[in-house]
Amino acid sequence: FVIDLASVSNPKIIGELKIPGYSTYLHPYSASSNGVQWLIGLGYDTVTNQRWGTQNAGVKLDLYKVDYTKKDANGMITVTQEQTKTFGGKGSETEALYNPRVFVWNPTTKQVVMPLVLSDSSMGKQCTTTYDANGNVSGEQCRDSEVYKTSFAGMKSIEILPTGINEIASYDYT
Repeated sequence: FVIDLASVSNPKIIGELKIPGYSTYLHPYSASSNGVQWLIGLGYDTVTNQRWGTQNAGVKLDLYKVDYTKKDANGMITVTQEQTKTFGGKGSETEALYNPRVFVWNPTTKQVVMPLVLSDSSMGKQCTTTYDANGNVSGEQCRDSEVYKTSFAGMKSIEILPTGINEIASYDYT
């Protein structure tokens, strides 16, 4: 959402963008010029789970363009997602989502360095075994369960350009 706070007691939504996922942290990409503002969004991609609910799917970087010079048919400011890239799957995370001090942006090289823990999930069985008084197995109940496996834990350097988002370097702690 783009919100006009000219009147703090009467804020107005003047632009919006509907996309899969969400950003929990927005960082300025460059200085606003000619009525255009660029923002980096950091958050999660989302998927619909088995119960038709929404679930986080992977850490997502977006490049948004807010064009104050263009308006749609409803008079709303034009907001577009110029680039997007998702890292990992369900269970992935980055401390930068809640601690912007670890989101290190270099505006000259257009690169961000941040910690990431990337996971992937698969369906597996989770079983509970019961034992009798003598220590013998008396029963076992199993159910399908999602299992997460960490595939990367470390730092990544990522280039963010209007033409694409590319991983430049990584250092895996695992």
